[in-house]
Amino acid sequence: MQGGVTYNVYSAGTYYVQVTDGNGCVIESNSFKYDAPPLSIDEASTGVTLSIYPNPFKEETTVDFGRAVKQASIKVVDVFGKIIEEYSVANTDKHILKRENKASGIYFVEIEVEHQEKTICKLIIE
Repeated sequence: MQGGVTYNVYSAGTYYVQVTDGNGCVIESNSFKYDAPPLSIDEASTGVTLSIYPNPFKEETTVDFGRAVKQASIKVVDVFGKIIEEYSVANTDKHILKRENKASGIYFVEIEVEHQEKTICKLIIE
């Protein structure tokens, strides 16, 4: 079997795959329903509702945990996977990320709250 086409889903809807072979025979996959992701990330395991605002930003942005957390680690990573900044925060409900010397562009923020599942969010600096 050869490699195929990858399709990334960004809009809510019902999707399926239809394949036609060289003889004109058609087969369809089972369908699946994709619901658009929420605007904030609700971590059921930690009770944290994570949001980052403003995003995009020019000078600073706020990482809001939605409640006081005992411990969290925050990493700012560039598009090549290089760690640009790393923070360990404790007993807070928010953390401010400052632009400082970072160039305009796309970054990723990796956040781990109280040693639970890691969340990765896209961050845009104007």
